Amino acid sequence: MSSRVIISFILLCFLLGAVVAFRSWVGLNDTKVTEPDTQFELAPEVATVETKASEQADYQAASAPQVSAREDASTNDKSEKLDADDFDDLLEFTHAFKEKHNITPADEEEFEIWSRERGLGLDYGYDNYSVKTLKGLANQGDIVALDMLANSIRSKGRNLAEAEKLYIESAVRGSLHAIDEIASIKQRNILIAKNNGDDEHARALAAEALAWMRVGELRGNLNDPGGGFEYFETYMKEIGQPLDSDIYREAETIAGELYNALEAERMRLGFDEFDNSIPTVFKKIGLDQE
Repeated sequence: MSSRVIISFILLCFLLGAVVAFRSWVGLNDTKVTEPDTQFELAPEVATVETKASEQADYQAASAPQVSAREDASTNDKSEKLDADDFDDLLEFTHAFKEKHNITPADEEEFEIWSRERGLGLDYGYDNYSVKTLKGLANQGDIVALDMLANSIRSKGRNLAEAEKLYIESAVRGSLHAIDEIASIKQRNILIAKNNGDDEHARALAAEALAWMRVGELRGNLNDPGGGFEYFETYMKEIGQPLDSDIYREAETIAGELYNALEAERMRLGFDEFDNSIPTVFKKIGLDQE
């Protein structure tokens, strides 16, 4: 992911005018939930996009989420206290950024609504909810609760089939975060497949990862979905499994199938078709031109 996009994302968080966004980014909020015992049933056409349980068992070791700042002890020490001068400098930089790109309060409000509806950026205070409350909200289709429960399961490195099922349920209901997480699971499983000498499965997982990244892009996530295509290409070269044009073509086909299956399940539940619009802020900073 390019540093420009990372900075843009951080600045966009500040456009919300909420210190909570920054506290979440540096890891001052810690989510402590356990995996749900509630099972979610999906329509057959969506269930087909899930990873088979037998395959999950073979690749669990590679599927823990990326270590966050709050999970890294050394980073925790640094993030417990926010330096006031640094914070003031960042606010000043953010103000200059907003002026440069003519970002208005209406743009900020639009971005906040857009992010909330897609489960991006903030935990919206859900870290203070009990597991029981989160499960109740998840059963009602709340995408933030679904994502938080899935994140917790995945962080423990077990029952990944259930975590992926929750992510898919959340993606059906509009979460872009969930789509990123599914792509990330596929990416991490590739290395295990390579280490097991299963290049064929590694290739299939690469196509699936690319497909989910493409679904995220189609859904309006222009902030390097799934970590970014350039990053993924570099990663695949480093592990000795470079991507070729055939994989991209295959991934595009899979992405169309995934998108259609997700939307079909969404409409079966009584929702409208996906809203793939992007906020005005993305347009003003040029993300829609990349």
